Amino acid sequence: MVKFISLLSQPEIQQFIIDNEQSDVQKLVLRHNEILGVPSSWIAQQILGRRKAKQKLPKWYDTPGIIYPPSVNMEQCSSEVTAKYKQSLVGRHHAADLTGGFGVDTFFLSKKFYLTEYVEPDESLLPLVRHNLSLLGVQNIVFHPQPVENFLANHTAMYDLLYLDPSRRQSSRKVFRFADCTPDVIKLRSKLLKRSPHLLIKASPLMDLKQSSRELNAVDQFIVLAAEGECKELLISLRREKGGEPTIHAVDLDREGEPTPFAFTWSQEKKASVDFSAPRAYLYEPNLAIMKAGAFKLVGQRFGLYKLGPDTHLYTAEEKINSFPGRIFKVVEEVGLDRKLVERFAGGFANILTRNYPLSVDAIKKKSGLAEGGTRYLIATKTTKNVVLVADRLR
Repeated sequence: MVKFISLLSQPEIQQFIIDNEQSDVQKLVLRHNEILGVPSSWIAQQILGRRKAKQKLPKWYDTPGIIYPPSVNMEQCSSEVTAKYKQSLVGRHHAADLTGGFGVDTFFLSKKFYLTEYVEPDESLLPLVRHNLSLLGVQNIVFHPQPVENFLANHTAMYDLLYLDPSRRQSSRKVFRFADCTPDVIKLRSKLLKRSPHLLIKASPLMDLKQSSRELNAVDQFIVLAAEGECKELLISLRREKGGEPTIHAVDLDREGEPTPFAFTWSQEKKASVDFSAPRAYLYEPNLAIMKAGAFKLVGQRFGLYKLGPDTHLYTAEEKINSFPGRIFKVVEEVGLDRKLVERFAGGFANILTRNYPLSVDAIKKKSGLAEGGTRYLIATKTTKNVVLVADRLR
């Protein structure tokens, strides 16, 4: 690994990677065994890592000399915007990232703690992460190339925070249960909470919140984290002294990382009530974090909205509510789904949304003659009947 870093750090190699960021890496590897004395497969890995980092890790992308790991590590590491958000949740004296990986979360934790420990069983990652964090100006991290279980057995320190991002892969397939992840946090939970009053776990957003609460116990908070139109992470906060029902935070991050939060409990959602209505002047669609968190009645109740139908998670009102956490549409008209529909859209282009509607987007395009695009929306959904609406998106 030292040779790997040394060769890839050469200025001419770094410049080649930058100059060929958009090149076809498969062709590059087929045409060249080596490039400037470096295996072409190594350079291909760096090009792919740099492409991924441009949107996911802009600080790494903008820092000269960064070396990227294999794609599996790039896929699992946190994005910069979500790691920054996690940084806002914690802070004090001593933390440990027990599944260090590419070191993104370790980097941001180090900004809030006097001392942060990086623990990672893949010893090949250690020199790479050391190299990168040095370039990023970090000096308060202690590195431990060993599994979590060994680290806990060999070190007796107490921590303000322990953080884990268990690997969600077995061989080449992804898994979504804690029992299938590495390390197994269900088995380690008691040991971890003896060493720290606060345990923060990053999990797949596909994990079921209630099942996770039953498995882990001591859950203080769930944080469903969405950014860039995608649910990115499920964060699970466990506290040593915890009783009662967890709070669920649905957090949507904008491009600058600013959060739009929505907090609730399962009992609040169960008690909530919402009335139903046909589409009124405005339509509202909750952001992805709220949808994943499952606040289907409560979001309507809190903002004084009507729901279109029991299984249709669109809401409506006569007024525009700017504080609503999600998309807002102005209804133009209700229409029929036929070939005449094309005439209502400039150039025959529409942004087509289906919500609890029997036809797919492709089927609607075929039936209406519309093509995807333009600025106006066609929303196909269901109240007590199937309805098709022309609408303008306001936010």
